[in-house]
Amino acid sequence: MRFTGDPARQGASWRLRDLGRGRPPKCLEGTWGAEFHRVLPAVGEAVFTKRACFDAFLAAGFEEHLRGRGVEHLVFAGLFADVCVDSTARTAFQKGFHVTVLADCTTALHLPYEEVLAFMRVLYGARTPASDDPSAWDVPVAGPRRREEGACVPQPVRSPG
Repeated sequence: MRFTGDPARQGASWRLRDLGRGRPPKCLEGTWGAEFHRVLPAVGEAVFTKRACFDAFLAAGFEEHLRGRGVEHLVFAGLFADVCVDSTARTAFQKGFHVTVLADCTTALHLPYEEVLAFMRVLYGARTPASDDPSAWDVPVAGPRRREEGACVPQPVRSPG
């Protein structure tokens, strides 16, 4: 997955935000900002481009590619945990994918990093191990349910009388 931020692909709200902040567009097609850095796709590996959007599921063909290969679990690395990673993890969770965020392979831009990871653990059930943890790459499986202290436990409904 890569990102390009070309103004021709940006919505009016994106362009207005950048104009108001005095920020030039980033990651323009054909510049080093839109290229891979240090990690390159393998020969023949599919590459998808997010064109002025945070969520990878908005890249043409991405979800179909995953579904066509039977992918159930996405492992996230990259920038930024509170922007693109969160946007994509949120959609992944809502579409039924398991989510793992490699805690040592991303960082936050706007929010405290540990709070971002905690948010994803709570909301998306994300796992947040380090990249050298072998379990990070396994598809999560349901374990025995534990009654957490303070958890809501359904009570039997009693009929009046």
